[in-house]
Amino acid sequence: MLNETPLSAGLGKRLSEAADGFHDGLYHYFIASRTSPYYLFAPAGDADDLTARGYAYIELENRQNEFPGRDYEVFGPYFTPDDEAVRLFDYIEIRLMKNSLYKQTEVYKTIVLDADADAVFFNMSSVDKFVTPYYTRLYGCEMAETMRQTAKLNFQTAKASIHKGGTNFD
Repeated sequence: MLNETPLSAGLGKRLSEAADGFHDGLYHYFIASRTSPYYLFAPAGDADDLTARGYAYIELENRQNEFPGRDYEVFGPYFTPDDEAVRLFDYIEIRLMKNSLYKQTEVYKTIVLDADADAVFFNMSSVDKFVTPYYTRLYGCEMAETMRQTAKLNFQTAKASIHKGGTNFD
């Protein structure tokens, strides 16, 4: 049975932001901690509410085993209408080039992204302008700094940092 205890404003905001990231026409349940920074996991969604709920309880058990002592619970269902009808592609290919735009260039690296990617960052300046302030408000300073360090490591290995629909940041 789902917990009907009122949500804190911070957790409510975190769950709303997570649900808003999908827009896939599926039911979603989230596994989240009731205490800040509201660690959140998003199991697979499904067109059937009960199936999505089943996925959530499987994920809840996995997270409780992986992180004993954290106060994880299942929250949902959340449903957002499918707005992907405007998507005209199945994947994105980005080629990082060397030399100049005006002469023969060499492909330095090719990055292929699936259609879940909704933002790509290529330098720390863009992460500091757009990612860090947003996630500081959403998760708090500690989590935002962890995400910033992940992005920094990605750039050091010539990998772009990618934000995917929902709550994922690679």
